[in-house]
Amino acid sequence: MKKEVRIKVAGTQTPIPADDRLLAGQLLTDDLLESEDSTTIELDTTGVFYSKDGLNMLKYDEYYDDGENPIQNLLKFDSDNIVLTKCGGVNTVMSFGGDKWMKASYNTPYGPLQVNILTRDYSMELNDETGRIELKYFIDFGQEYVFMCNLDIDICM
Repeated sequence: MKKEVRIKVAGTQTPIPADDRLLAGQLLTDDLLESEDSTTIELDTTGVFYSKDGLNMLKYDEYYDDGENPIQNLLKFDSDNIVLTKCGGVNTVMSFGGDKWMKASYNTPYGPLQVNILTRDYSMELNDETGRIELKYFIDFGQEYVFMCNLDIDICM
Protein backbone atom coordinates (compact mmCIF):
# COMPACT_ATOMS: atom_id res chain seq x y z
CA MET A 1 0.00 0.00 0.00
CA LYS A 2 1.37 3.43 -0.94
CA LYS A 3 1.52 6.07 1.79
CA GLU A 4 2.06 9.79 1.41
CA VAL A 5 4.94 10.72 3.72
CA ARG A 6 6.90 13.73 4.95
CA ILE A 7 10.63 13.48 4.14
CA LYS A 8 13.60 15.39 5.54
CA VAL A 9 16.89 14.90 3.72
CA ALA A 10 20.25 16.26 4.92
CA GLY A 11 23.36 15.67 2.81
CA THR A 12 26.88 16.74 3.73
CA GLN A 13 29.91 16.64 1.39
CA THR A 14 33.44 17.15 2.64
CA PRO A 15 36.39 17.30 0.22
CA ILE A 16 39.24 15.00 1.10
CA PRO A 17 42.61 16.81 0.97
CA ALA A 18 44.82 15.75 -1.95
CA ASP A 19 47.49 14.35 0.41
CA ASP A 20 44.93 12.02 2.01
CA ARG A 21 43.21 10.66 -1.08
CA LEU A 22 45.27 7.50 -1.27
CA LEU A 23 44.10 6.74 2.24
CA ALA A 24 40.41 7.37 1.51
CA GLY A 25 39.43 3.83 2.46
CA GLN A 26 41.01 4.40 5.87
CA LEU A 27 39.65 7.94 6.47
CA LEU A 28 36.71 6.79 8.50
CA THR A 29 36.49 9.56 11.09
CA ASP A 30 33.48 11.80 11.56
CA ASP A 31 35.90 14.69 12.17
CA LEU A 32 36.01 15.21 8.40
CA LEU A 33 32.25 15.87 8.31
CA GLU A 34 32.76 18.78 10.70
CA SER A 35 35.35 20.46 8.50
CA GLU A 36 35.03 24.14 7.54
CA ASP A 37 35.10 22.93 3.92
CA SER A 38 31.92 20.85 4.37
CA THR A 39 28.77 21.74 2.46
CA THR A 40 25.36 20.70 3.79
CA ILE A 41 22.13 20.75 1.79
CA GLU A 42 18.77 20.13 3.42
CA LEU A 43 15.44 19.30 1.81
CA ASP A 44 12.01 19.11 3.46
CA THR A 45 9.38 17.66 1.14
CA THR A 46 6.62 15.12 0.67
CA GLY A 47 6.79 11.84 -1.16
CA VAL A 48 5.40 8.33 -1.42
CA PHE A 49 6.54 5.26 0.52
CA TYR A 50 5.65 1.66 -0.31
CA SER A 51 7.08 -1.87 -0.30
CA LYS A 52 7.40 -4.08 -3.36
CA ASP A 53 9.06 -7.48 -3.85
CA GLY A 54 10.76 -7.31 -0.44
CA LEU A 55 12.21 -3.83 -1.03
CA ASN A 56 11.17 -0.53 0.50
CA MET A 57 10.59 2.29 -1.98
CA LEU A 58 10.67 6.02 -1.34
CA LYS A 59 9.81 8.47 -4.15
CA TYR A 60 10.19 12.24 -3.92
CA ASP A 61 11.07 15.24 -6.07
CA GLU A 62 13.93 17.70 -5.63
CA TYR A 63 13.70 21.23 -7.00
CA TYR A 64 16.71 23.40 -7.80
CA ASP A 65 17.25 26.98 -8.89
CA ASP A 66 14.54 27.22 -11.55
CA GLY A 67 11.93 25.68 -9.26
CA GLU A 68 10.15 24.19 -12.26
CA ASN A 69 11.97 21.08 -13.42
CA PRO A 70 12.13 18.57 -10.60
CA ILE A 71 14.63 15.78 -10.28
CA GLN A 72 12.67 12.64 -9.47
CA ASN A 73 14.31 10.45 -6.83
CA LEU A 74 13.57 6.79 -6.17
CA LEU A 75 15.26 5.03 -3.26
CA LYS A 76 15.03 1.23 -3.20
CA PHE A 77 16.34 -0.15 0.07
CA ASP A 78 16.41 -3.02 2.50
CA SER A 79 18.55 -3.67 5.57
CA ASP A 80 21.70 -4.39 3.50
CA ASN A 81 21.69 -2.13 0.43
CA ILE A 82 20.28 1.05 -1.00
CA VAL A 83 19.95 2.12 -4.65
CA LEU A 84 19.30 5.76 -5.58
CA THR A 85 17.85 6.53 -9.01
CA LYS A 86 17.62 10.17 -10.15
CA CYS A 87 15.76 11.28 -13.29
CA GLY A 88 15.42 14.81 -14.65
CA GLY A 89 18.16 17.45 -14.91
CA VAL A 90 20.50 14.85 -13.39
CA ASN A 91 20.27 11.17 -14.28
CA THR A 92 22.02 8.41 -12.39
CA VAL A 93 21.68 5.06 -10.66
CA MET A 94 23.98 4.75 -7.63
CA SER A 95 24.28 1.60 -5.51
CA PHE A 96 25.47 1.62 -1.92
CA GLY A 97 26.37 -1.35 0.26
CA GLY A 98 29.15 -3.84 0.64
CA ASP A 99 32.82 -3.04 0.97
CA LYS A 100 33.97 -2.48 -2.61
CA TRP A 101 34.05 0.50 -4.96
CA MET A 102 30.94 0.69 -7.17
CA LYS A 103 30.87 2.53 -10.51
CA ALA A 104 28.10 4.86 -11.62
CA SER A 105 27.47 7.30 -14.43
CA TYR A 106 26.23 10.73 -13.29
CA ASN A 107 24.66 12.50 -16.27
CA THR A 108 24.29 16.27 -15.87
CA PRO A 109 23.24 19.07 -18.26
CA TYR A 110 26.99 19.79 -18.61
CA GLY A 111 27.87 16.24 -19.64
CA PRO A 112 28.38 12.82 -18.08
CA LEU A 113 30.66 12.10 -15.13
CA GLN A 114 31.92 8.66 -14.21
CA VAL A 115 32.02 8.23 -10.44
CA ASN A 116 33.20 5.57 -8.02
CA ILE A 117 31.41 5.04 -4.71
CA LEU A 118 32.60 3.27 -1.57
CA THR A 119 30.03 2.76 1.18
CA ARG A 120 31.43 3.41 4.63
CA ASP A 121 28.30 2.75 6.69
CA TYR A 122 24.61 2.19 6.02
CA SER A 123 21.71 1.66 8.38
CA MET A 124 17.95 1.96 8.20
CA GLU A 125 15.13 1.69 10.69
CA LEU A 126 11.42 1.50 9.85
CA ASN A 127 8.24 1.18 11.85
CA ASP A 128 4.58 2.04 11.20
CA GLU A 129 5.07 5.74 11.98
CA THR A 130 8.65 6.71 11.11
CA GLY A 131 11.75 5.69 9.23
CA ARG A 132 15.38 6.72 9.20
CA ILE A 133 18.16 6.07 6.70
CA GLU A 134 21.79 6.90 7.51
CA LEU A 135 24.39 6.54 4.77
CA LYS A 136 28.09 7.44 4.83
CA TYR A 137 30.17 6.99 1.71
CA PHE A 138 33.09 8.21 -0.38
CA ILE A 139 32.53 9.46 -3.91
CA ASP A 140 35.39 9.83 -6.36
CA PHE A 141 34.89 11.95 -9.47
CA GLY A 142 37.83 10.54 -11.45
CA GLN A 143 40.42 11.15 -8.69
CA GLU A 144 40.27 14.89 -9.35
CA TYR A 145 37.59 15.45 -6.72
CA VAL A 146 37.08 13.02 -3.83
CA PHE A 147 34.46 13.64 -1.14
CA MET A 148 33.32 11.99 2.05
CA CYS A 149 29.52 12.19 2.16
CA ASN A 150 26.85 11.76 4.78
CA LEU A 151 23.17 11.35 3.86
CA ASP A 152 20.43 11.29 6.52
CA ILE A 153 16.80 10.77 5.56
CA ASP A 154 13.93 10.96 8.04
CA ILE A 155 10.50 9.68 7.01
CA CYS A 156 7.26 10.50 8.80
CA MET A 157 4.41 8.20 7.78
